[in-house]
Amino acid sequence: DLMMALVLCTSPVTLLKLDVTKAHRRIKILRKDWRYMTAEVKGQVWVNKVGTYGVASAQYHWGRFAALILRLLYYTFPEIIWAFVYVDDYMIIIPTHLADLLTMKIITFLHAIGLPISWKKITLSDPNTWLGYLVTTRPLRACLSPDKQTIISNTLLALQSEVHMDLNTMRTTAGRLNWATMIYDLLRPFLQPIFAWVAAMVKRSETQRWGVLRAVPPKRVRTVATTLLRLFSELPPEIRDARLDTTIFAASDAGARTTTPHGTQMPHHEAIVGGWYGPPTQHKHDKHWFFITLDPTRHPWAFEKGNPQLHIASMELYGTLLLYKAITANQADTHISLDISLNTDNRGNAYQATDQKTKNDTAANMLMELALLQHSRRCRLQLRHVYRENNEWADQLTHADTQGFDANLEIIPDESTWHIFDRI
Repeated sequence: DLMMALVLCTSPVTLLKLDVTKAHRRIKILRKDWRYMTAEVKGQVWVNKVGTYGVASAQYHWGRFAALILRLLYYTFPEIIWAFVYVDDYMIIIPTHLADLLTMKIITFLHAIGLPISWKKITLSDPNTWLGYLVTTRPLRACLSPDKQTIISNTLLALQSEVHMDLNTMRTTAGRLNWATMIYDLLRPFLQPIFAWVAAMVKRSETQRWGVLRAVPPKRVRTVATTLLRLFSELPPEIRDARLDTTIFAASDAGARTTTPHGTQMPHHEAIVGGWYGPPTQHKHDKHWFFITLDPTRHPWAFEKGNPQLHIASMELYGTLLLYKAITANQADTHISLDISLNTDNRGNAYQATDQKTKNDTAANMLMELALLQHSRRCRLQLRHVYRENNEWADQLTHADTQGFDANLEIIPDESTWHIFDRI
């Protein structure tokens, strides 16, 4: 949210960071609520009269008070562009030409209403650090702070090595990476193999009766760790507004059918993915298009259970992946930013591509490849769900029907070069 707010800022801004001292203990609990704040220690009942850190209800009370402070700041100082709070850390975006005077006013106001500020943690600067992230406004970019960068790099180095790790270490590793990837949503799909491995080890530990459970990270996890280590070592891309003057229509789909050829009893499975893109017109003849037939040799993931109909969601996501590669094949200018809207009639895939999360291994592999493509080509994919009756052209291609499409605009999808999909 902070980065999106900075994207919308049209004039130079400066970041003011404030930290509240012992925030949770500042809230006095009403006497009628004391009964919910008790603990028995050695036969004696103790009552928490303030929101002590560590008590589950502390954030309930402080969170509402922190939001009240935020509203008071907005009402008192209309010059504030945006203000954010996370637990007890405030980040305030203020105009650069008012930075010094407005900062003194804000701090004086907070002192006057009795909110204690940690003086040593006040920072007015650009760049600035917040919640362990280093944020710059010129250019607009967010990355890990140097100390957090070292921690995450060491964590990934341990994860990519073939050394045994115990369950507690694995959980800590997964938690750290979950935090680190929040800075860049395209990195979220890379967490799926790690959390799937942790979940499998937790399940295994429930049946193990002796010893400390230890395991070597599987190859898929080590591959993901190597990729994440490279991405975190690079300077993250600058955040820019998307170019809105480039408009295309695009859609993809997949279909699977099972037939029994005459004279045989063996079923024949056929799976096809297809898609098209072009200018925003209501005609097929000016659209680029493709369809390919999947086979067990080149696409084993679609035939894992014999019948590709059981993997229709993964096949539809694969069609999206191929179509995105085709659309952005000539996107060599990394100085602009594009948002590419692409339609699918699979609601689940639209959600997964938006949230950058899935529990399915095959879908996660495809989302990882999509993420690396978006990262390298600076084109964000906006996958939108449409109902099947509004996706007729793509559905037509999944039946190998090209009627109405121009044969000269057929494209050959690139299935030979991948960032990570072929290795996992």
